[in-house]
Amino acid sequence: MPVVFSQYYFLDSETKTFEPGKVIITTLPPIPTKGMTRNDLDDLSEMARHQMIEVFHDSSRDLVVQNKIVI
Repeated sequence: MPVVFSQYYFLDSETKTFEPGKVIITTLPPIPTKGMTRNDLDDLSEMARHQMIEVFHDSSRDLVVQNKIVI
């Protein structure tokens, strides 16, 4: 089951401290693998990666809009 974490903006990289903030965690539906073999691994990985990147961008964009963050 793929799990995606949005970007986060609550870590001060200079002082290495956490500030109040928000992160969006999204669980995607399980990817059916019935009937797949090791030969399908590259395609399966690419499909999961594509889905996860799309959700990452959407949830990160939503977080930026909600918090009026400039990136």
